[in-house]
This record gives sequence, structure tokens and C-alpha cells, in this order.
Amino acid sequence: MGSLVLTRNFYQRFSRFINPLLATALIVFVVKTFIADTYKIPSDSMQPTLIDGDHVIGLKLIYGIKVPFRESYIRFSYPSRGDAVVIKRPDNLFYIKRVIAVAPDKVGFKTGNLAINDKHIKKIFGTDTSKYKYIDNNQAVYREFLGSKYYSVIYSGSKRPLDLSTPVKLEKDKIFVLGDNRTDSIDSRQWGAIDCKDVVARPIFVWFSKDPQTKKIRWNRIGLIE
Repeated sequence: MGSLVLTRNFYQRFSRFINPLLATALIVFVVKTFIADTYKIPSDSMQPTLIDGDHVIGLKLIYGIKVPFRESYIRFSYPSRGDAVVIKRPDNLFYIKRVIAVAPDKVGFKTGNLAINDKHIKKIFGTDTSKYKYIDNNQAVYREFLGSKYYSVIYSGSKRPLDLSTPVKLEKDKIFVLGDNRTDSIDSRQWGAIDCKDVVARPIFVWFSKDPQTKKIRWNRIGLIE
């Protein structure tokens, strides 16, 4: 009888300790699997919007839910022109790029000029560079407009951006993505069109940022993403 009481008391104490941990682990699993996750920016391919050392929160639920352990996907919405998106590539790495076109658009990009369905996309030189003090004098900042959406892009003064040799016509459930750093980004110009099922989240917030060179926290980087 004594050993039974001890065993029961031990189980009760163990349960009080382990149950909150299990509940927390379950909540974290559900959130990271279905609702949101965090991603680290490892390069400047999305500069000036995102830079090396930024840590972002990506909202998964906005586009849908991937069924665990299966390839099926419950789709709520599709990426639209101008969205920044998190993409999972075949190498199992995550990349953040800008959606430039969706099916059945035709995309052209030549000498730094973007065209959608044979219409030149407007960009204005001279975006407020006070927000982008980390950009050197060799780079020009523009504001680019896609319908009602706009965002900033940069072009190098000494390096020519990669062109598309011929316009690309997008098939169903395909999107075309570019980095906001148009002269230093690996994107659909090399990959080709991206399948919508490979879009896993939409980055919405920079929650932390640390300069990889100085190791200093960049408090001014924390905030909503354009």
C-alpha cells in the first residue's frame, strides 16, 4: 500500500510538471505548422525591403494549410502581384522574394525595365533614402508600382541586372518572383516560374535584426514589412 501511495504521489507531481510542457510543445507545433513561423534573412537579395541579419515572422495561414505528412494543400488564397512571399525550393531552403506576375501574365525584364502583359511597369527614382542608410552611393533606390501596391527596389550603378532573353508566359498556378535587389538576386530569372504550392508564408514583420559584421542589434529595422 505504501509503495502505491508513493507511486501515485510521484505521478501527480510528474503530471503537474510535464503537462504544461506538453501543452506548450503542442501549441508551438500547431503555430509553426499551420499559422506562422520565423525566418532569417541570409543575404541582401531583398534589399532594401529586407537585409542580411533581419529575422522575420511569416504568416502561413494567409494562403492556406498544408496537410501534415501529405502533399495535399487546403488553399485559402493565392499570392498576388506585389506580395513578398516565403518560398520553399527543392533544396529545402527558404527564400523570400517579390511576386511580380501571376498566371496567365506574360513577364518581360530587359535592361532593368519590367513589363507585365507588354505594359511597362512604372518606377520612380528617388524614394526616401533616409530609411535605407545602409545602401552605398553606388546603388539607386526606386519605388516600383504594381497596380495599387508599391515597394522599393534597388539597382547597382556598376552591375547590369540579369535580363530575360524572351518574355515568360505563366501557366496555371504559377507565379514569377524577383528579389527587390534587382542586380543581386537569384530568382525566377534563373529558376523559372514558381509553383504556388511552394509558397509557404507571407513575411509580415521584422521582429529582430542584428548586423552580421558589427553584431549590433538594429532596433530601427524592427517593424512591419512593406
